[in-house]
Amino acid sequence: MSLSWGDERELLLPLWQELDQRPLWPTFLRRLLARTRSSHAIVQLARADEPHAIVATRFAGADLERRFAASAAAIGQTDPLPYAAMRPGRVYAPEELLDFDNPAHRAFQQDYIDRLGMTEGRLMRVESAPGLSGWLTIARERGTFGAADSALLSALAPHLALALATLRRFEDARLVAADAARPLARLGIGVLAFDGGARVVRCDDRAAALLSGHGIALSATPGGRRLPLATEADRVLARGCAAFALDASEPPRLIALGTDEPLDLLLQPALPDGEATLLAPRAIAIGTLRAAPGSAGQAAREQAVLAATWHLSAKEAGLAHALASGRGIVEAGTALGLTPETARNYSKRLYAKTGARGQADLVRIVLTGLVPLA
Repeated sequence: MSLSWGDERELLLPLWQELDQRPLWPTFLRRLLARTRSSHAIVQLARADEPHAIVATRFAGADLERRFAASAAAIGQTDPLPYAAMRPGRVYAPEELLDFDNPAHRAFQQDYIDRLGMTEGRLMRVESAPGLSGWLTIARERGTFGAADSALLSALAPHLALALATLRRFEDARLVAADAARPLARLGIGVLAFDGGARVVRCDDRAAALLSGHGIALSATPGGRRLPLATEADRVLARGCAAFALDASEPPRLIALGTDEPLDLLLQPALPDGEATLLAPRAIAIGTLRAAPGSAGQAAREQAVLAATWHLSAKEAGLAHALASGRGIVEAGTALGLTPETARNYSKRLYAKTGARGQADLVRIVLTGLVPLA
C-alpha cells in the first residue's frame, strides 16, 4: 500500500516538523490514533545495549492514560515479547509474538488486557541505523484492526526509519554543540556571527549579556541587526567582514568596542578553509568576546582541578590559583591566612609538585592546562 496524498499531508508532515518536539511527535501520534481508530499509540526508542524505553505516548482519553500510567511499569517488567527479534518493517499482531504454551506469556496477555482493557494491537519495529531501533504500537479497547491498518503502518516504516536516523543526527549534533559550548561558558566567552555586511546573524546569550553590560544592545535596522558602535569600531567591523567575504585567509581583526570600560572583539573568518555554507543568511565572520575572571564558585572549581591534577592540599591549590591570577607570593599567602615564610615554603612545594621553574612557569602550566575549563 502506498500512502495517499491525505496521509502524506496528515501524517508525514508532522513526522518531520516535530522532530524537535518533546515529547516526540504529538501531532503525528494523535493523527495516527484518529486514522486507525486506535485507543493508544506508543513510540519506543532503544539503543542496542539498552532496554527500550517509552519516550512518547498519546492516548484517546484521560481514563486510559491514568490506567496506563499506573500499570506500565509493572507490565513492562514482565513483558515477554521478543521486540529485538521482530523483523523491521513487518507488522505483527501480539499473538504472533506470544508463546501460548508458556504460562508466563499467557499470564502477560491476560494481565495486559485486564489492566489496560486493550483487546487488539499491532506492533512494528523500525531500524534506522546500527545500534538504534524504534517500535510503533497501536491498540484498541474494542474491535479489530484490518489489513488496511497494517498496510498503513508498513507504508510508514521507511519514513519512520529516515526520521529516526535524522533524529539521531540531530541528537548527536546537539551533544557536540553542548560539549563545545560548556568550556566556552567556563572561559567566559561569548560568540557572535556576522554576514558580509557586518549584520549579526547569530548571537549567544553570553555575548548578548557582555554587550549589554557595556551599553551595546543589538538593534534592528532595515538591513538587519547591527551593533550600535562608535564610528571607528563600526568601520573596522564592516571592513573586516567585507574582507573575509572575499578571502577567508585574511588575518583576524581586534576591534575595541568599549568606550567607558574596555571590551575587545576578536573578529575571524567563520570558515577558514573557504568552504561556503548552504544556509542563508551566510555567516562570514565570527566575533569572540570574553568576560572578566569568573565568580567565587568558578574559582572553587578551578582549585579543585588544580588539587586533583597535581595532588595538592587545599591551601596549596588556593595559593597556586592566586599566583596564577597574578598575585605575588606574600599577597596571595596573606589572603589565605599564611605568613610570608609559610607562603614561600608552600610555593616551593608547588614548584616541586608541578615541575614549574618559578612563578611565571607556574602561571603557564596552570593556564595551559584544564584548570580554566573547570
